[in-house]
Amino acid sequence: MLKLFAVHTGKEAVPQIPVDELLINKLQEKINLLTHYYSVIIEDKCAEDTNFLHNLEKWFFDQSWNFAVTYDDFEKAARQATYLLVSKILFYDTLQNKRPSEERHNFGQYFTDSDVVDLILKFCLKHESDKILDPSCGSGTFLVRAYQHKKLMNKRLSHEERLETIWGNDIAKFPASLSIINLAINDLSVDQNYPNIIKEDFFNIKVGTDGIDLEAWRESVAQTLSGKERSLVYPKQFDAIVGNPPYTRQEEIAELAPEDVEY
Repeated sequence: MLKLFAVHTGKEAVPQIPVDELLINKLQEKINLLTHYYSVIIEDKCAEDTNFLHNLEKWFFDQSWNFAVTYDDFEKAARQATYLLVSKILFYDTLQNKRPSEERHNFGQYFTDSDVVDLILKFCLKHESDKILDPSCGSGTFLVRAYQHKKLMNKRLSHEERLETIWGNDIAKFPASLSIINLAINDLSVDQNYPNIIKEDFFNIKVGTDGIDLEAWRESVAQTLSGKERSLVYPKQFDAIVGNPPYTRQEEIAELAPEDVEY
């Protein structure tokens, strides 16, 4: 109490939380939110899919845990899934370096520093309602920073309203999935938490002089944070297209897409 009084009267400085403790507190907060979110998903999945329930039961037994099909069991599985997910996100750069260098080279995958991203967005993003697209979004650095820029422009915009104006696409499944997660975790309290991320070869999307062509060509399928599929329709036009596109030598295109050699 004496120390608290000394801080209150200004005789002692307000103690600062060590950086490592602050990081742990923030991580734990996100883990708790995700665990609750996943618990509901796992419980619903077990109720509707007996194969999923049997596989979950087998996984519990493999861990030498009892499985009584209670909410505590679902929460336990959800927390383990969350720890795995957080580990993947934290060590993403390390995981990327573990991938075969030939694969990264072939797909032209390079990762952009956030300071460079902020500089580019300052030139391109003029209004909080601007529709923005990163056609090779990777783990979502441009999109997440765009979300933060929009938040600074207008703090009254809801999480869903920001997500409606942010679009991403990537040919690789793992980075695309990370983009979904990295955008969704900005607010896990909302139900309609659906980042617009599509796993597709961007060159398959037909574009004309007036924007993305026929509505049938603008339809695509994306996954929600829970893994369920939903239908998406690209906007016909965007206010800004940003990103650090993959690049590779033209001589190597034949290996990646033999059907496109004629181009």
